[in-house]
Amino acid sequence: MKKLAWFLSACQFFISGCAIHPAPENYSGRYTLNIVQSIRCEARDGFRQYLVNLLSDKDDERFKDQSSKDALAFLKANDDLGKFRKLPLNASVQKLLVRFDHGSIIYDFRFLMTENNNNSLVTTLEDPLRTGLLSVAVGAGTNLQRQNQRTFRVVDLFAEFFTDDMQKRCSKAGLADGRFKSNMLYPITGKIGLGDVIWTYMTLVQTVGLSAPETKSLKTTPTFIERLTFTTTLRGDVNPTLELNPGHKALHLAKVEGTFGSVRSDEHEVTIAIGLNPEEGAPGTNGAIEELERQQLLDAFQARRGF
Repeated sequence: MKKLAWFLSACQFFISGCAIHPAPENYSGRYTLNIVQSIRCEARDGFRQYLVNLLSDKDDERFKDQSSKDALAFLKANDDLGKFRKLPLNASVQKLLVRFDHGSIIYDFRFLMTENNNNSLVTTLEDPLRTGLLSVAVGAGTNLQRQNQRTFRVVDLFAEFFTDDMQKRCSKAGLADGRFKSNMLYPITGKIGLGDVIWTYMTLVQTVGLSAPETKSLKTTPTFIERLTFTTTLRGDVNPTLELNPGHKALHLAKVEGTFGSVRSDEHEVTIAIGLNPEEGAPGTNGAIEELERQQLLDAFQARRGF
């Protein structure tokens, strides 16, 4: 019976792997707050990299003075945008920074986590005293599903990229496990390519005059929307078997078989909307949010229509 008790304990171990309340930290080791903060810091780094690329353009006459060269050297050496903003920058750089002070970036998060557990246990009893062997199989099983969905929105202003508070949050000490890196198994917890999104948006604004769709408002907000979706599926199956040979002729437990399967599917989606007020003044936050919600409504309508 000790063997049976050990077997059932092992089975209970696999069953207990099912999270009562599925959350990102169950498998990734990173909490929602860590994930959001890493993405915000990646956007900030993307903004910084854009400035590096801009000041590195040898064909741009605006940035050939010594102050621009000093600013570029500073950005390459460290990531403190607050100190960068206090440098004696030339008029062209200052104008660019003032322009983007009125920009905002909206992160729309949706985390959908589903866990399925299918467990069964079959015991076989044998009676050797009867003619031949009488085998009786007794089985039981459970099918469990748990699901959790988190949706929320975070808004940052480009002007906040230059604050000491953002600098502290995005420093190696500020991020729980240092600078973010790509994570192939659980992508949302690592570097997701947001730097390229920021660079693309800012380049479109500067080179082709990105504009928003026509609205009833006379002043439209240039808005760039990109949706990133990552799906991770983790599967585990265990099929333990315990065979007993007690060596006597009474009715006895001959075999215990178990099937324990667990499937965890995590779908993470973050929609980034970047808005810039067409004129100096208040940030383009409201216009960007309106365009984001308009696009989400259109996507939902098309999904229902099967487009």
